[in-house]
Amino acid sequence: MIVVMVGWGAFEIAKGEAFWGVLFIAGACIVQWKFSTTDWAEVAAREEDNSTG
Repeated sequence: MIVVMVGWGAFEIAKGEAFWGVLFIAGACIVQWKFSTTDWAEVAAREEDNSTG
């Protein structure tokens, strides 16, 4: 997802659409930040609790 968004942003900037390019690259940065700050052990534990009922 991140690579696609950065690539699309670079494509938009290359085509002269700086607004859309910056928007896509900023979105990719937000996605990367959320992935890196998520406690995946907690997510797995929550899913385990939900699946067992």
